[in-house]
Amino acid sequence: MFCRKCGTKNPDDARFCRNCGTPMSSGPSVNGGGSVNGGQNGNPTPPPMGQPGAMPRKPKGKRNGAMIAIVAVVVVALIASAVFFTRVIGIGGRSYEDTIEDMVDAMNDADIEEFFDLIPKEVVVYALEQEGYTGSKKELLEQAHELLQNEWNDSLGSNLISAAVDVDYEIQDAQDVKGDELKSLKEEYKEAGVRVSAAKNVSVKFTITALGFSQDTVENIPLIKIRGSWYLDVESLGML
Repeated sequence: MFCRKCGTKNPDDARFCRNCGTPMSSGPSVNGGGSVNGGQNGNPTPPPMGQPGAMPRKPKGKRNGAMIAIVAVVVVALIASAVFFTRVIGIGGRSYEDTIEDMVDAMNDADIEEFFDLIPKEVVVYALEQEGYTGSKKELLEQAHELLQNEWNDSLGSNLISAAVDVDYEIQDAQDVKGDELKSLKEEYKEAGVRVSAAKNVSVKFTITALGFSQDTVENIPLIKIRGSWYLDVESLGML
């Protein structure tokens, strides 16, 4: 057999190469072709993927990176859509038109609950605390509810009279409050812990019908925007 290291021919039963002393083996020599497994330079050929002994496939970095990029684009698109629908279309908050409509509905229904929903609760609590009322937020809101109910009854009189009155309305104009006026309004509400993002003066034509007679009147209804919804600006109305 031939030595794998130097190529010297040795007897078949030799244990060491007579030229360089390298241990001899029964495997094929360097001049005898490839290795037992058919690989070059004595390195065995790896088994096919999926068979025992095969190395697992490594994840493809480029594919994972592409998927992450796609997911990121989708998330950004969803966020942008949510912002668009909330700010532009108005989904997620009460529009100023809905606020006027709810106010008129409360007047027609003589429902203090509906009217109370149009007033920022933080402002109500702050106003009562300034007047010396004490208690938890829930107790203060209950006191405010009672005060508004009494004011409501004094204004409308008996239930019979309020039931005979019908109020219709038409929004004629809406102007944004800007500049120093808006800045001053924000400062006033900031003291009550409320962040006003916008304000409007809405010109509304009311048609009041009672006992077969109708009368039109145009009133300016000030509104403020808090957390995406419009409320009655009770400070400007002088209600609190």
